[in-house]
Amino acid sequence: MKSYLTLSITCFISFTSLFGQMQIALTKNWFYTQADTIQWQACTIPGNTYTALLENQKIPNPFYGDNEKNIQWVSEKNWLFKTKFDIDSKYLKEDNIHMECPGLDTDCSLYLNNQYLGKANNAFRHWTFDVKQLLNVGENELLIQFNSCLLYTSPSPRDRTRSRMPSSA
Repeated sequence: MKSYLTLSITCFISFTSLFGQMQIALTKNWFYTQADTIQWQACTIPGNTYTALLENQKIPNPFYGDNEKNIQWVSEKNWLFKTKFDIDSKYLKEDNIHMECPGLDTDCSLYLNNQYLGKANNAFRHWTFDVKQLLNVGENELLIQFNSCLLYTSPSPRDRTRSRMPSSA
């Protein structure tokens, strides 16, 4: 049976003040869409593409029966996740403000307020991005573009179908 790739997200804004380390969890107001259709739907984060699709009844439970066979297309697509969050002016007075992402799986680009923030390409790393210069007082938007990992697991995109594990395995 084929396996599927999970694109997961966990992020928070952190800064150190006179009162110690403080964090703002980015767990609310998340939306996702397939990158080539742009039909935003609400989702729960922490989570991943499969949990978002399940939550919106777009796929059957991949752990039931042989449903996994019918959702292989999910790993072949690029996905976008976004959230909006507010930052109070008192937080922007801090010297260092970072966004920490201990759970970005796997190849993705991050944009904060329409500005490129950085790239993550290893699910086993804890990613930290300096966001002080990109944050606004009030509303901010974080967009994460997850690229299909299948493009990186074969010698070339045209070889993707040949490099996959046979369905009988």
